[in-house]
Amino acid sequence: MRLIRIILSVAVMLAAVAAVPFAAHGEELYLRGDADGDREVTIIDATRIQRILSGLEKDPDGSQSMRGNVTGEELNILDATAIQRFLASIDNPFYVGSLSDVYAPLPGDDNQLPIVRR
Repeated sequence: MRLIRIILSVAVMLAAVAAVPFAAHGEELYLRGDADGDREVTIIDATRIQRILSGLEKDPDGSQSMRGNVTGEELNILDATAIQRFLASIDNPFYVGSLSDVYAPLPGDDNQLPIVRR
């Protein structure tokens, strides 16, 4: 009986932690490449980027473009390709799926790229 209570307590704590949004210093954390903001990087995110780039979907506040931008350049098809390569376990040079919350320029680059917290 005691073991069951311990297991249930741990399960409740884990559920509570999962329900709390990522946050640090008042800024929303997000997964690099999670364009739709559902806390998972999936093929839907790559498709969302493609639809935004083609004009089939709007991104009025820029949040989907910000979360989908993994290359650090203006949102482009390379971001969707990087997500697809990550999902296919080919490579991950842009740290797709890592938590990001702060923007800082790369050395010698005017583009903004999220700093990856590992």
